[in-house]
Amino acid sequence: MAYSAILEARQAVEAKQDNVREAVRLGLQMKREEEARKAALRQQIPLPHASQE
Repeated sequence: MAYSAILEARQAVEAKQDNVREAVRLGLQMKREEEARKAALRQQIPLPHASQE
C-alpha cells in the first residue's frame, strides 16, 4: 500500500508540474506578444522629446 501511495503522490506532482510549465509558457508568450505590440506602437507614434516643447 505504501508503494502505491508513493506512486499516486508522484503522479499528482508530475501533473501539477506540467500545469505549472504550461502556465509559465503561456505567461511568457503573453509577455512577448505585449512587447511586440508596444514596439509596433512605438514605431507608429513618435514619442515627443523634451527639446520640442
